[in-house]
Amino acid sequence: MLGTANLSEVENILATVSKKNGHQMFLQHMSSFSEFFLNIVSLGEDIEETFGLRAAPQVLPPISFTILNSYIYHKEHSDRVYHDELNNIQFPINELKNHPILNFQFPVLNNKKNTIATISHNTKVPKETIRKWINQWVKLGIIYKDKDIGLAFNFDSAFKEKLFFKYNTNFMNRISKNWSALIDSLIVQGFLKDEHQLPKINFKNMSELYYIQNLAIQHWYYLLSLTYIQSSNYVTYNEACILSSALFFYGDKTTDFASEQSDLYAAKILRPVNVSSISESTAIPLETVRRSIGKMIKKNLLRKENNDIYVTDLVLGKTEIKMASNVGLTFLHDLLNIACIMHTSPD
Repeated sequence: MLGTANLSEVENILATVSKKNGHQMFLQHMSSFSEFFLNIVSLGEDIEETFGLRAAPQVLPPISFTILNSYIYHKEHSDRVYHDELNNIQFPINELKNHPILNFQFPVLNNKKNTIATISHNTKVPKETIRKWINQWVKLGIIYKDKDIGLAFNFDSAFKEKLFFKYNTNFMNRISKNWSALIDSLIVQGFLKDEHQLPKINFKNMSELYYIQNLAIQHWYYLLSLTYIQSSNYVTYNEACILSSALFFYGDKTTDFASEQSDLYAAKILRPVNVSSISESTAIPLETVRRSIGKMIKKNLLRKENNDIYVTDLVLGKTEIKMASNVGLTFLHDLLNIACIMHTSPD
């Protein structure tokens, strides 16, 4: 099973695959990206409806950055209520401190407070937008003002009251299935071995300690993903979600994706989509999807034939995309690290 003992081995193997196969790995992961931000399990619960069907990009950074600061502070200060629990979980503090690309500056590491200004500085979201969503989180009791931390995460709301528990555990199940399918595909194609499979976990029956660990990892994933998108300067968050929806694979055909196919649509590996299906699967309003698709066609990310929408050769990797090798390898490391920790129980 994939774990800390063989994580480096898997990373080294995948770092040596060809650009073509590496690009295919990315597309398989990207095809489920949009699902990770959907609040579909929480319909009917008034508190969670405050944030809509989709976890919008400017809603997540304030809570994600605050959660990570709070985790770090509780781990490093023995007088904190959750200090002992957090010292028993796997949590990549050194990854947070020393990320080679994203360069987050967590104020609690320097005995400073987490504020609207520090969140805005690190996430590049305007202060007034941060303030708006922080006020919403404070009203719900998820964030409060702590004399030492500043804006802090209310652990009790998550662990004792289990607020957002359905949404969080469903996110974990969805992302686990996505990664398991990707790794199984790589095993079928001969890149990895059976021993590299991810363990099957029912996240709804996790222990409290396991949930504490994976909640942190989940928000680490959110923050990384949103910041990678932001730093790309090529696609917006909505466009990334639409692109994810447009990468519609036929069933388990992803296992054949590495074969030599001149036309993935003709080979029935990918299938075209339409505006309505994208809107439905992403929970992005129809008119917003329509406008975004127009912009993405101009960017050569999508093409349209009658009512059918296809991804372009640029997306499929047939047209060369310039990306620094360290960015691709760092992204690979981040994904493998998150997958490994999320599937390793601290108990």
